[in-house]
Amino acid sequence: MLRERNTSALSSCLKLFDVFVLLRLIVGAFIVPFVDGAYLDDVKRCIPVVTSDNSKSGNFTSPNYPRFYPQNTHCRYDFVGHANERVQIVFTDFNLFHPDDGFSQRDPDRPRNLKEIERSRRQRDLDCSAADVDILSAFVYTNFEDKLARIDDFCGSNPPLAVMSNRNRLTLELKAPSSSTYVRGFSALYRFVTDFGITNGRQDPHLPCRFYFHSNETSNGTFTSPNYPGLYPRDTECHYFFQGKENEHVELHFTYFHIDGVQPCDEDTYSDYVEFSNYIPTDRKYDRKCGTESGFKVRSDRKFFRVNFHSNDRYDATGFQATYQFSDKTNHLTIRNVRSASEKFCVSSLSSPLVFLSFFTIFWGK
Repeated sequence: MLRERNTSALSSCLKLFDVFVLLRLIVGAFIVPFVDGAYLDDVKRCIPVVTSDNSKSGNFTSPNYPRFYPQNTHCRYDFVGHANERVQIVFTDFNLFHPDDGFSQRDPDRPRNLKEIERSRRQRDLDCSAADVDILSAFVYTNFEDKLARIDDFCGSNPPLAVMSNRNRLTLELKAPSSSTYVRGFSALYRFVTDFGITNGRQDPHLPCRFYFHSNETSNGTFTSPNYPGLYPRDTECHYFFQGKENEHVELHFTYFHIDGVQPCDEDTYSDYVEFSNYIPTDRKYDRKCGTESGFKVRSDRKFFRVNFHSNDRYDATGFQATYQFSDKTNHLTIRNVRSASEKFCVSSLSSPLVFLSFFTIFWGK
């Protein structure tokens, strides 16, 4: 009886998995969040174009910050770096008008009650598509010269996650039909970076997103996806090489993992992914990883190990954070999840409604 019940539950989950993959294929193939490049041509600039020739970093704000911005404000911020640079935007304060956000309509000097505090915790669920909502939209430039790709629309009172361009240009559009005497607008930092926001490891000077971790330099540490804990950039591939001494192996512990995609984490499902290898080429021993999962470990068979991160041009997520530890222990078994691909999806991906509904938010929530 219990076996029949478990079989029935798994069968239902697999059917849901098949529907999700089919919808994802349709969305990925036909509904791409690209915008015609001429869309912003007639939008005036909030500030002059920011170039890395003038400054590698700085701050910028909404008009009149920290006081409320004028009603019907519509302007853009353009950032242009050198060919080998990425643009990183980190928001330090964010408070745009939203009719369903009590915090963006209240006097900031008046203490918040419990209802307002709870509402502020749910800011990321606000709908930014209504006509009377003030929004800040982030755009990057695609490989098609006449197309822009919208990263996201930001609204409400919680600072958005940090964003990073996929190339050397990034544009923000502030569209504020409403405003309010109780809003402050936003402030943010910009940086033109060549390290992809990855702060650990030794970067290869000739191959931009390649980082080395040698046990003779440090036996343990952390490494992350580009721009972590912000949204990782699109169209990006990064390699992490771990090199131990003789008789050493390296163990990786992923404490956070959110890579947009579904099993088998390949190009056919428009998935971003992380893959592992004991060699420079692909290692069939390891399945690609994507979706939402944390707390898993991977151990190399020998002293060399490679991790590869790949993102496509369509989806975003917050990436991963992991620790590494070189060891000379003789146990070289690799810790792997033995569930099938479909079962892994049912357990780790469908358990989170946000993962299942992510493509609806991206494409129909604008």
